[in-house]
Amino acid sequence: MTPIESEVAAIAPCHDVRVQEILQLIPVLREFVQRFSTPFGTPLQPSMMIIREDAPKTYITVEAVASFRDLVAMCVVPLSRARSAEWGRSFATYYADWFEFYPWMVNTQHQHIVCNTPALGGLEQVTDFHGQSIPSLSPVTLDERDFDMVLMKLLMSRWRNHYGRKSKKWPNTALFRSLNMAVSASKIPATVDVTLFDLGRTVGLWVSAFEILAHPKVGKSGLLQVYNLIEKAPWQDRALKRRRYLAYNLSKPPVRRPMPSWLYGELYRARNDFLHGNPIRQDRLHVRGSGRSLFQYPPMLYRMALAAFLPIDTQLDVPPVTDTERYTGYACMTLACTGPPNSGPLHH
Repeated sequence: MTPIESEVAAIAPCHDVRVQEILQLIPVLREFVQRFSTPFGTPLQPSMMIIREDAPKTYITVEAVASFRDLVAMCVVPLSRARSAEWGRSFATYYADWFEFYPWMVNTQHQHIVCNTPALGGLEQVTDFHGQSIPSLSPVTLDERDFDMVLMKLLMSRWRNHYGRKSKKWPNTALFRSLNMAVSASKIPATVDVTLFDLGRTVGLWVSAFEILAHPKVGKSGLLQVYNLIEKAPWQDRALKRRRYLAYNLSKPPVRRPMPSWLYGELYRARNDFLHGNPIRQDRLHVRGSGRSLFQYPPMLYRMALAAFLPIDTQLDVPPVTDTERYTGYACMTLACTGPPNSGPLHH
């Protein structure tokens, strides 16, 4: 894995020089990271989050550490979803489960390994430990092309600004609360027992992530606030800015909005149906215009909501389709590869 870092913290592989120095100083930790494998016994080494010893204490909190992890995850998953939509196959980074912190770790006395979660507490000998990767996902090694580096640069700056001081500004509070919800929404909805209701629950979590991001602090956040945010995004394809679609509206008469707003309106309606217990058809999440499921869209749409929120105002030249790496980055920015056709509003 390519190290992902700011001036204060980093997520780095075990072969990173800084991590190696730590492992040499703490033999129990060195043995701990060497005792991981896949469920079938293939050895693997985890990545580690490290923080500078001289970092202000405001960075060394559960919230600050989790927020760092959240921003990194959200620089991977939407890009992976865009690649999946463009190339028609899933990637190991399609879900955020890989960014969870492992529940066992070396204790502060560097003698044992400990676990302390809402469901489990324990203290064990490292020699009895057999760590495993997530059985429902394949191990993955990330490099720079797997990360949305434009987004990461801005999120890292926000992270330092927010957690490097005691004062908390509302836009940053909203941002990191939203990222936390988005990471939860990005996790595998279920494994072998996945149902339509699991997908619907995930859609509900995504709507919450959007509403938190769009919240003005004073007043409420809802459908119109998210519409307004999405429509401020730097859409590169002019077709995505045209007000041609009858987006879902809580008031009358209907208002024509751009396609991304129409898409979010469909997510909002589906969320209501699933979370309120309304009758659900088996094709409830099917989008006829694209042949895709609503479940596939939210990460890419959320990426553009982040672009409006931060903001990101990047003007992109359209690269040739044959240049797969550059074109994938462009596709992630425009969402053009996943939009419904321009023939008019679509309905379930």
